[in-house]
Amino acid sequence: MRWSVLALVFTWGLLASGSGRPALGQISDAGCLKPLPLLDARSDVLRRDQGRGGEVEGRQRYFIAPSGELCRTFNPGDPPPTLGQSAVDRAPTPGRAFLFSAILPGAGQWYLGQDRWPAYVAIEAWAWIQLLDWRREGHKLEDQYKDLAWFVARRVSTGPRTDAGWEYYESMTKFQSSGAFDSDPLAPGVQPEEDPTTFNGSMWVLAREIYLPGDLETPVDVGSEPYQRAFSYYLSRAYAPELAWDWGANALLQEEYAALIQEADEALRSSTRMIGMILANHLLAAVDALVSGRLGIAGETEPSLELLLLPGPYNRQSLALHVRLPSPFSHGH
Repeated sequence: MRWSVLALVFTWGLLASGSGRPALGQISDAGCLKPLPLLDARSDVLRRDQGRGGEVEGRQRYFIAPSGELCRTFNPGDPPPTLGQSAVDRAPTPGRAFLFSAILPGAGQWYLGQDRWPAYVAIEAWAWIQLLDWRREGHKLEDQYKDLAWFVARRVSTGPRTDAGWEYYESMTKFQSSGAFDSDPLAPGVQPEEDPTTFNGSMWVLAREIYLPGDLETPVDVGSEPYQRAFSYYLSRAYAPELAWDWGANALLQEEYAALIQEADEALRSSTRMIGMILANHLLAAVDALVSGRLGIAGETEPSLELLLLPGPYNRQSLALHVRLPSPFSHGH
C-alpha cells in the first residue's frame, strides 16, 4: 500500500510539472502550424525567433496566434509555406512510437511529444513494485507455514528436513495425519495403510476403487495383476516416513497453518495479477501511441488518462486506469 501511494504521488507530480517538448509545426490551410515535436537544430532557431516575430533564415516571419498556433505572415503571391525536407524526414512515425511504447510504456508518447507519458511510466513502476512486494510477501508466508509444519506436525518424520511440493503442504490442511507408509514394518514388503481417515489410507482406498472395484472387506489376491496396479498407484502417491506428519492434539496450530497457506496463496496470486497489469500497460501504451501518431495529434496537452485508487477487499486498494483518447476532430487547422 505504501508503494502504491508513492507511485501515485510520483505520477501526478510529473503530470503537474509539465513534460511537453518544444514544438515546431505542420503547415495548415490558414498558414498556421499545428504543433509537432522539435526535430533538429533548425527548429530551435524557429522557436527562439517566433516569440519576437523575427525572421527565420532571412525570409519568413512567424507569430503566435490567439489559438496558440504558430502562424506565419506572408505576402500575396508567396508560395505555400513548407518545412525543410530534413524536418520531414525526421518527423515521428506511428510505427516507431508503437514499438517504443511496447518495449517501455510511455516511451512512444514521449517520442510523439505528448504530456501523458509519465502516467504510463508511473503505472509500469507501480505494477513492478507491487509484483515484487506481493512475491516477497508470499515467499515470507511460505517459509512461515513450512517452519510451523516442521516444528509441530512433522516431528514424527524421519531423517533430515525434506520439503515437498504444494500438494503435500495443502494435504496437511485436510488430514490430521499422513498415516503410516508401511502399516506392518515387521512383515516383508510394504503393507498399505488401511485407515481411510489418514492421507495414505485414503490413497489406498482410492487405488482399490480404481483397480479393485467391489467390497473393500473382500480379501484380494496380492499376486493378481489388478492388485499390483493398485499397489503401484499407492506407492506413487503415499508419503514416505521422511514426509510423515501428525498434528496430534494441535488442532489450533493446524488452523493457523491453514490460514498461513491461504494468505501465501493469495499474495502469490496477486503478484501474478500484476504481471497481467504490466502486459496490459504495455499493450495500451503501444496502441495509444500508434493511434495518436496516425491521427496526427502529437503534442496533445489535454488530460487523457486518469489514475483512480479504488477500495478493495481485505483492506487493500486497487488501481483503476481511465483512458480517453483525443478526437482528431477537436484539432482543426
